[in-house]
Amino acid sequence: MVGYANPLTATFELQRQTITQSQEALSQGVEFQQRFSEAFDALAEELEAGTDTYDELALDYLDTVDDQIGMLVEAHAELETRSIETTERITEQFEQLQTQVEEVQQQVCEIQEQTVDAADS
Repeated sequence: MVGYANPLTATFELQRQTITQSQEALSQGVEFQQRFSEAFDALAEELEAGTDTYDELALDYLDTVDDQIGMLVEAHAELETRSIETTERITEQFEQLQTQVEEVQQQVCEIQEQTVDAADS
């Protein structure tokens, strides 16, 4: 029986080694999956943080552009108001000058008539 024990012992030992190696391989596979999962989670967190940073930057940029457009519209409105006021003042001054020129022309005509009448008499 001793002869049979050795091959059986060897077979069982081989089975134990195979089972042990299978367990180690399974453990390493599980450990690899855990590490991969952690790495993937870290990558996902970094991606989310990057996306949040981009969103904040984009919102800040849009706020700045919105503020600048608002200031530009206000400046344009003020310039338009000033331009209209200046045009109205110039028009009024021109009309006054035209009235004065017409009055002077009228006076010149009257003086010429008086001069002609005085010369005729």
